[in-house]
Amino acid sequence: DSVVGQRVIVTLADGSTREYQVSGRSQWNKAELPVAEVFRPSGEHRLTLVTCGGAFDRDTGRYTDNVVVTAVPVGVQ
Repeated sequence: DSVVGQRVIVTLADGSTREYQVSGRSQWNKAELPVAEVFRPSGEHRLTLVTCGGAFDRDTGRYTDNVVVTAVPVGVQ
């Protein structure tokens, strides 16, 4: 589970790294996920991680929710 303030380090293809700090976490029913906000192409730079959450529906083989974690850059990017 991600906690606000937790650090995330991303390693790029060239081996360099970028450090981010978690700024928020939310959970949405998959049908209600605000796609335009989660995947917005403009605004301040941020890292957005999307994964599955909520209850597992055995009939569909899917989780009911998406968990969205946002993080902001630490230092100069």
